[in-house]
Amino acid sequence: MHDRYFNDDPYPLIQGDNYPPYVFTIHDSLGQPADFSGYSSLVVRARFREQGGDLSLAVITCTAVDKSIGQFRIDSWPAAVAAAEEGTHELEIEVDYLGDSSQVQTVYDIVKFKVFEQFGDTA
Repeated sequence: MHDRYFNDDPYPLIQGDNYPPYVFTIHDSLGQPADFSGYSSLVVRARFREQGGDLSLAVITCTAVDKSIGQFRIDSWPAAVAAAEEGTHELEIEVDYLGDSSQVQTVYDIVKFKVFEQFGDTA
């Protein structure tokens, strides 16, 4: 079981929702925001899975908010995340420096999410 989380309290997600965006900052080994501004082909991906699971439910390409301070965003949640079972899930961030999978680094910490059941329709 993984216990190195970006967030102590799980970030809430509601089944069926594809919004709001999720903004995060990647830090360097000294705890400072990482500067990725020198990488024009940089791709940051997020892999979403059930906590402790072996299979990613979704791989999400993130949008750069400000590469000079390591800030990125998941603009919307894909259908596989919106359909996730209720419970705790994890998000692993990977940095693809050249955008061609030749230089990939996975962020050591992961992000914890809590998926909540959507309220049903009215009677």
